[in-house]
Amino acid sequence: KNLEKNNDSLAVRIWKRISFSYMDPLFRLGATRQLQFEDLPPFDEDCNSAKMRDQLLHHWIAELKKENPSLTWALVHTFGREFAIGSLYKFPQDCLIFLGPAILQKLVGFIDPSVTPNETVSFAVGLQLVFALFLSQLFQSIFLHQYFERVFKVAMRVRSALTCLVYNKALQLSNSSRNNDAFSTGAVVNLMQVDCQKLMDFIPYASNLLWSSGFQILVAMAMLFSLVGVAAFAGLMAMLIAIPLNTWAMRKLGASQEGNMKLKDARVRAVTETLSGMRVVKLFAWAEPSLERVEKARTGEVAALRAFNLMSSLQGVFWSTTPVAVALAVFGTFVALGGDLTLSIAFPVLSLIAILQFPLEVLPWMLSSMVSARVSLGRLRRFLLAESLADP
Repeated sequence: KNLEKNNDSLAVRIWKRISFSYMDPLFRLGATRQLQFEDLPPFDEDCNSAKMRDQLLHHWIAELKKENPSLTWALVHTFGREFAIGSLYKFPQDCLIFLGPAILQKLVGFIDPSVTPNETVSFAVGLQLVFALFLSQLFQSIFLHQYFERVFKVAMRVRSALTCLVYNKALQLSNSSRNNDAFSTGAVVNLMQVDCQKLMDFIPYASNLLWSSGFQILVAMAMLFSLVGVAAFAGLMAMLIAIPLNTWAMRKLGASQEGNMKLKDARVRAVTETLSGMRVVKLFAWAEPSLERVEKARTGEVAALRAFNLMSSLQGVFWSTTPVAVALAVFGTFVALGGDLTLSIAFPVLSLIAILQFPLEVLPWMLSSMVSARVSLGRLRRFLLAESLADP
């Protein structure tokens, strides 16, 4: 907002919002010399960290009055409306993405005379189809980038508000809470740097997990059914077979992530205690035992991370091959049932399977990110519920 000129007309402001051209002056300046802090525009008032902290704190205090306080609902009440408004831009993009296969089917009919042997096609029809395909891609890009611009801003605000909330809580911890290893200095730093970041990574793609991926899969399957009939169910079965395997992998990843965070806290705590007590370590010649303690904590953490990443990679490979299996199942079943696999069927089906590839690829990553975010939310909640000096 601070980059837009107040004397711009409404049409100019809308164009700048759509094309992000309000950033052009800053980019031109950065191309001529190194940008300085003074060159950057000030933050919008609604991005002020103190303001966001106060808003989240207000809803968190309201949750504390309940029997089972929920940090998730506090975040929803604080940032949910803004996230929902941003998510509205995702629905038109999801709808426009399915125009491509429909236009492609018409385009194949225009190019291949054997598809429409009794019809006369004109050059103008071909231009109209190409122009329609261009417009569908253009508006897809506009809606998608407007969506990302808004949800990433929400994610940044969530991270800033949670970081401030954790920092304020750390200043008010009681002596008994400070003596708890789960609330040590290293653990608090870990909460602000790692756990808040995991929530920030999850939020921009939450719509894919909540509804967008399911919507794309359902519409794509419906269009496949209209093209190849019951052969579309062969592709559906291929995906249904993958769901139990993915559920099992998600449970394993969740347990592994919980263990990883505990090992990470132990490593940070060991390093922090060693560095803070370096004078005592040197005085009593405890360098070797201290080093062994840190190395032992780090070795356990690295082993756990290796196991987590290996399982995550194997799951990613499995899900990335799912679209290929779907294509083989659809075409194989369609031909086996006596279907005539023509260009007007093959190209739209391949286009629909390509559309299926993104939700199929993003779902496992989103489920893994959701597991990490859920673990981080639980850790943040436990810390915010710790005994403090302000408690009665």
